[in-house]
Amino acid sequence: MAAVPVPPTSNPVVDAAPLSEPACLLNTFIAPSKTFTDLRRSAAWWAPFLISLVVSVIFVAVVDQKVGFRRVVENQLRAPTQASPAN
Repeated sequence: MAAVPVPPTSNPVVDAAPLSEPACLLNTFIAPSKTFTDLRRSAAWWAPFLISLVVSVIFVAVVDQKVGFRRVVENQLRAPTQASPAN
């Protein structure tokens, strides 16, 4: 006896109001599924880019002030290199 195929059900897409940039950024941590659903609708890239840029500049400024780039380069030169696995 053969089973009757069941047609696939699709989830109805509800056209919700689009998230604003601050709401999208906040919901990334609070409600990621809502954010990713909204990103499928419109993938805006400028706000994450600006936030990454600001955080990067602050990080570089703090490293320069607290450690200094001369020390960073010296530490990198002294660090042992990891050998690649032998084949």
